[in-house]
Amino acid sequence: MAQPASQQPRILIAGALRDAAHCCYRPGAIALSNNHILAVETPEAIRRRYPVAPVSEWPEHIVLPAMVNAHAHLALSDLGPRPYQGAFIDWLMMVMEQAPREADAVEQAIARGVHLSLEAGVGWVGDICPLPAGIAHRAHAGLGGVLYLECTGIGDRAEQRAEALPPAASELNGAMGHHRGQRLLPGLSPHAPYSTGAPVYDAAARMHHRYGMPLSTHLAETLEEIDFTTRGQGPMGDLLKRIDRWDDRIVIPRCHPIDALEPALAAAPWLLAHCNYLEPRHIALLARCGASVVYCPTASAYFGHPHDGHAVHPYRQLLEAGVNVCLGTDSILCQPPDEREPLGILPQMRLLYQRDGTAPDVLLSMATTRGLMAMQIDPAMATLATGAPARLIAARFDPADSTDPLSQVLAGNAGIGKTIGFYDEFGVAPHGAHPQAGSDGPTPP
Repeated sequence: MAQPASQQPRILIAGALRDAAHCCYRPGAIALSNNHILAVETPEAIRRRYPVAPVSEWPEHIVLPAMVNAHAHLALSDLGPRPYQGAFIDWLMMVMEQAPREADAVEQAIARGVHLSLEAGVGWVGDICPLPAGIAHRAHAGLGGVLYLECTGIGDRAEQRAEALPPAASELNGAMGHHRGQRLLPGLSPHAPYSTGAPVYDAAARMHHRYGMPLSTHLAETLEEIDFTTRGQGPMGDLLKRIDRWDDRIVIPRCHPIDALEPALAAAPWLLAHCNYLEPRHIALLARCGASVVYCPTASAYFGHPHDGHAVHPYRQLLEAGVNVCLGTDSILCQPPDEREPLGILPQMRLLYQRDGTAPDVLLSMATTRGLMAMQIDPAMATLATGAPARLIAARFDPADSTDPLSQVLAGNAGIGKTIGFYDEFGVAPHGAHPQAGSDGPTPP
């Protein structure tokens, strides 16, 4: 019996293939069937193995696994890029005032964020999501990853929120049918140490052990946060009073926020967003706790981090110490207004390559496998390994240039490196590039 057209092998021959798991061909070929990868080899070897399979040829493109945006706020996508005036508290107030609140508006904003993500070659996301589980799952159709339910609660609200978290986690877990094979997993995200007390973090760690739910939080993001946890003063305290969240039961740790949360960090594997302000001892602490850090370089630059003579972001020192570091965008608000791929990870890679000279292979791992590891998803899903989902992107390079194709993409601009998605496992195809049954596949732009 003949195979259905969707399961018949197809061959994609590209000018180059690359992933973060030692796959590197120039040129290279991928055999695909039923939206999964059958084999990756030289074009000659693949043609011999599948002699009657239809072939698509992309000689001016490097094919990569879909990227992983490990920290996003897609619910803010309808606000668009915004200028930063230099006061973080004013910026927070703007977000609180202008972020969509009604479920329909939030769902619409997330759908826009999903569309922009897929257009930019992002296939996986760690999204801080304010929607109920069922709606959130629908709104994120087309992406894989983790939807983190954000929780707050400080002072007299901390114990109440900690008590409410187990039933909320159970409901979220049940509504999303939590299991490791699913494309979207439920997670929990206590917001930050200036809005969320230690009881909530401890309760989240217990939910991780009960349900296996991934955990994330904003940590050591700003000097205002550190001022709050060390002295209980400054703009964050003023903000809590301004929004009627201050009370006498707020416990000020009197130390750096990472030191304050060390018990919770040691209790479960956390994905820590930003970590712009670390002291040297924190690098070993995070390595010991098994934490991951998601660095959002464009967002950090947008806010002007580091301030006041502090050292640059220690992502390279963290990697050297064995801490898993991945990449995120934060929100669209932080992106340049002229950025063609405002929710893309490729621009984050370019920034670090061009500013810091970070090695392309390191950046590719931060953009793919490390992001899935941070979200507790099998990192092989973001590779070109046999059996991996065919969530692939292509970026244009100059095949006549002997320079490494990925280096060309990271150094390039304009038409070089524009990403497109195709052979999407979940049936969503940016730019209409999903191949039809019996076709030879998509045509690159």
